[in-house]
Amino acid sequence: MARGWRAWVLCIALGLAAAARAAVERSVGEVSVQFPGPAERIELVQYDSPSPATRWKQEAPTPADPDRVLVLNTEGVPLPWWTRWLIRQGPEAMLLRMSESLESSMTATYNAAGGADADTELVHINGHPALRISVDRRDTAHPIMRPDGQPALLASRAHTMTLFLWTGDSLVMAAVAGSQPVTEDDPFLRSITTRTPGVPGDPDAQSEYLCRLGNIVIGSLLILLVVGFIALVYAIDKTLKRRRRARRACLPQTAPATDPARLR
Repeated sequence: MARGWRAWVLCIALGLAAAARAAVERSVGEVSVQFPGPAERIELVQYDSPSPATRWKQEAPTPADPDRVLVLNTEGVPLPWWTRWLIRQGPEAMLLRMSESLESSMTATYNAAGGADADTELVHINGHPALRISVDRRDTAHPIMRPDGQPALLASRAHTMTLFLWTGDSLVMAAVAGSQPVTEDDPFLRSITTRTPGVPGDPDAQSEYLCRLGNIVIGSLLILLVVGFIALVYAIDKTLKRRRRARRACLPQTAPATDPARLR
């Protein structure tokens, strides 16, 4: 009988442990990801500047990597409306054009702390394009701190892999960082998905389309500038003529001279 109770207690304990380790889904917009449980270890942080954003973060140490952290941001890079419009016209092509600036901005964080090496690759998540950027610090002896004096959540780690996923409306960022190199099949990154599937595009075809679109836009702007200049000249001319007529109307009227022949 005692052995039976012990077996039941062991089963319950194992069940509770499995429940605590069960994945917890968190979403931002169209993107969802699986954090390791329990849910109490997942923290929600909201930012008001430079643009409203939401971040799910979790310190998720493992026996192989005690410094492992996981992050999901509503928007990795704040984008103006016209940039969003351009990305919608050619997502893969625009992400490739943005890759160099994104990589440079990420590695610039480490310039004062020994530098870092980065590698960028275009991938697809559920049909949606994404940039996968891996950053490896060259020297971890120099800490990287936040303005409040605390260690930076991601930059303070030796290795980071970040996904910038275009959902069709915004760039969502997901990142894994730690003391061990992050692999492409990392379970956290592999769990990222979108509510609706996308359709992968051809970057070369999109680049040609964007070039044609740019020529059309530039040509249209030139036409608008010429038309606007002509309209401005016409408006100025009409205004000057109106002012001349107004000045003439304000001048005193002189009576005509009397004809001496009519007086005789």
